[in-house]
Amino acid sequence: MTETPFSGIRLLTRPGEVMTPRPATAALVETAAALVGDRRARVADVGTGSGAVAVAVAIAAPNARVWATDISSAAVLLARANVARHGLGDRVAVSRADLLDGVPDGLDLVVANLPYLPDHLRGARPELAGEPPQAVFARGDGLGHYRRLLSTSRTALRPDGAVVLQLHRRVLLIRASELEAERSGSLINRADANGIGSFEPMAKPPALQDVICVHCGKPFRAEVLAPESEQAGVKCPHCKLFMPLERIEASEDAA
Repeated sequence: MTETPFSGIRLLTRPGEVMTPRPATAALVETAAALVGDRRARVADVGTGSGAVAVAVAIAAPNARVWATDISSAAVLLARANVARHGLGDRVAVSRADLLDGVPDGLDLVVANLPYLPDHLRGARPELAGEPPQAVFARGDGLGHYRRLLSTSRTALRPDGAVVLQLHRRVLLIRASELEAERSGSLINRADANGIGSFEPMAKPPALQDVICVHCGKPFRAEVLAPESEQAGVKCPHCKLFMPLERIEASEDAA
């Protein structure tokens, strides 16, 4: 077992068994700590590894309660050792679990730095050869773990909660409201030309608006959707006829 500095603290590490925390991950801690502040917040650190993020967040946010999970037994043992080393056993709980399994709902924040590099890049990243591959690489475009986490977080977060992720050295903040909007495609994920996954926020879904049907004359409230014809508009719930966007705008002007 060795030691490494991280985000102003020193952590025990097990090179080759558990991924050694990188300096770039300190930005994840800074973002999480800024969001939590001095509140009595409930935080989950998913894929905790050495416990670096869980410990650093707990130190930076002294009133936060942190639940840290990992599927690796070696990681769980190391994370518990780091929690004990910093005297945080009363506020940081570490368990062997998949994503948010066993973590109580009503979370204010979910933090994660999960494996996101596609498997096919293993040979192209020699600087990561000494790290456990399951902590770095994932199947397909690499975003499978994050997709599952975002789906699980919808029901685990408080309405004003958020998810903070690290992806390709960037920190992404996703509010609970955006996770709900994702059901209708407001947050998409895709792979680029090299097969590497990325998240891309889209425009927020339109708000409900009052519409008068130009066909039957009855009023209703609806979101303006884009049907398969790629022509923006909405279907009247009364007569079931479709109204193009320009007809909706004309009916609003007439009203």
